Amino acid sequence: MKHFIILLLIYICYPQKSVNEYINQVMSGQISEALENLPTYLSQYPNDPEVLYLSALLETDGALAKEKFAQIYNNHQSSEYADKSVIKVSEYYYTAGLYLQSAEWLKKIPKYYSRSDYLDKSIKLFINSLVVGGNIDSAAYYVKVFNKQFPDINLEEIVLEVKDDYESDKVLDENSRLVELSSSSSNVKSNEFSKRKSNAKSNNKNIIVKIQDLLDRVKEDITTPINEYTLQVGAFGKKSNAQHQKEMLINGGYDARIENVNSSGVLLYIVRVGYFETHADAKKYKEDMYSRLAVNSIIIKNE
Repeated sequence: MKHFIILLLIYICYPQKSVNEYINQVMSGQISEALENLPTYLSQYPNDPEVLYLSALLETDGALAKEKFAQIYNNHQSSEYADKSVIKVSEYYYTAGLYLQSAEWLKKIPKYYSRSDYLDKSIKLFINSLVVGGNIDSAAYYVKVFNKQFPDINLEEIVLEVKDDYESDKVLDENSRLVELSSSSSNVKSNEFSKRKSNAKSNNKNIIVKIQDLLDRVKEDITTPINEYTLQVGAFGKKSNAQHQKEMLINGGYDARIENVNSSGVLLYIVRVGYFETHADAKKYKEDMYSRLAVNSIIIKNE
C-alpha cells in the first residue's frame, strides 16, 4: 500500500510528458497542460535550454519572451534551441517594425548555424529585412556573399520569392499571424498593427520597386566582385565601445557591423556601415548619415 501511495504521488506531482512534447503542443495552440507543468520543470531544471524555450513560448509579454529567447541564444549557443531562439527574436523585431535589428539576429543563422533547418528561411527574411529597411546596397552585397558561401541555395529564387510575397500581400498576412501568436506580447496593439498594415499596403509598391532593382542586380552580376566601398565610422580598442556605436547606428536605421582588424599587433574593433558599388554611392550615404545623426565617417575600399 505504501509503495502504491508513493507511486501515485510521483504520478500526480511530476509531468507525464517530455518537454519536447509540451513544446509541440504549444506550437499547435494547446497551452493549458504545458502551463500547468512548466513550474515543475523550471524548479527541477532551471537552466535547461529546452525548459527555457518552453517558458519563452508560454510567455504572454512579448518583450519578456524576446529577452528569454535572447538569453537562450546567449547562454546556450550549442543547444538545439539556439537557432530556433534566434528566429523568434528576429520575428519579434520584424513585427515591431525594427527591421535592421531583425536583420542583425537573422544574420546569426548563416554565420553560426549554416546547417540549421532555418537557413533558407533566415536568408530570405534577412534579405527582406534589409530591403524593407531601405538598405538595398547591403542586400545586394549579402546576396553575393551568400551565393558564394552557399552555392546550393538559389539566391535569385529567394529574391523572387520575396518579391512574390509582397505582390501577393503574403508579407502582410504573415505579420498578422505573428501578432496573433504573440497576442498582446509583441507590444504592438491591434489598432497600431492595423495602422501599420494600412501603411504597409501603400508602401508595398515602393518596396516591390526596390526588390525588382535588387533582382535586376542579381540577374546581371551575381558572380561579379562584391561591392567595393564601405564607410568606416570608428576604431576602438574595447569591443564594448564598438558595440555601443554599432547599436546607435542600427537604431538610427543604418546597417552597421563590427570587423576585427589587427593593426601592428593590436586588435581593433572597427565599426563600418554599408556596402556600395561606387564611390559616389558611398559619399551620398555618408552625407545622409551625417545629416541625420551627425556621425562622421570615411570612405574606404572593402578588404
